[in-house]
Amino acid sequence: MDRLEYLVKTLSRTRRKDYENYVVNAVWNRLGDSELRPVSQQFVTGPDGERYFIDLYFPQLNIGVECDEAYHLGRAAHDRLRERTLIDVLSHFELDESYVPLHVDVSGGFEKTEKQIDLVVRKIQDAALAARKSGRFVAWEPDRTVEERLGDLAEIRVGDDLGFPSIIETCNAIFHTGYRGEGRRFRAFFHPRRGPYAHLFSEKYVLWFAPVHVAGQDGKIWENYVSEDGRTIYEVNTKRPLKELDSTESYERVVFVKACDPISGKEEYRFLGVFALAGYDTYRGADCRRYDRTSDHFDLRQEVSA
Repeated sequence: MDRLEYLVKTLSRTRRKDYENYVVNAVWNRLGDSELRPVSQQFVTGPDGERYFIDLYFPQLNIGVECDEAYHLGRAAHDRLRERTLIDVLSHFELDESYVPLHVDVSGGFEKTEKQIDLVVRKIQDAALAARKSGRFVAWEPDRTVEERLGDLAEIRVGDDLGFPSIIETCNAIFHTGYRGEGRRFRAFFHPRRGPYAHLFSEKYVLWFAPVHVAGQDGKIWENYVSEDGRTIYEVNTKRPLKELDSTESYERVVFVKACDPISGKEEYRFLGVFALAGYDTYRGADCRRYDRTSDHFDLRQEVSA
């Protein structure tokens, strides 16, 4: 998706919320900085454990803009939480001391609202300038291909804006397996036998392209559920008794999930993290195996074979 299409779609996610829509678009258009990436409706967990959505978020600066109005306390905000997607879970993060919240109170009328928007814009511009001077700023470059962006990375992380259309293309782009038509024989759970990472997958890891659903939503094929913070997967098998399922594994699972991006509408595989089997558990009254996330990144510069 190119820059224009992304902006049109992400900035229209608040179109049913009149005041939020006005503030979000006003802030972005006055910034005049095409290297900043705006994210509307960013899913977060606050210090008190409450989950909600930031109206407009700039991940490069860890700055969020909130439109303060009574609408936030209404039913619509609650419904949005119920409709969260896997993309929300993948990009979800917990607010910490480095997060900077900026607020625009729209209850004081036009003039006061405009002054607050201008103040917010200046603060974001100052933060971007400081980040550039310090060398910490990474420009948003949506027109670069996934392969080009991967070439610059030392690791892949949960929440990276990297999506792959198929299992075979995920393996080839990240792990350089060089697969062709053989990809159609792949199941969702396997050890890649080609490429420079092959020995790691034979000794330490296995790839798991897990069909998962956000906790609380109904599953279909495999009843696998990922928690709202993305740190736990519950694997429910309705066809085999739990006692027949292994409770230990000697490897960690490098997990990718297929998620529909609400902005582009594309279904793509995205990295969910590295998981390890944590034993038996229960989920929604059913016996299951639980996998806990051991890492939110995978090092692409591990010692690989020649």
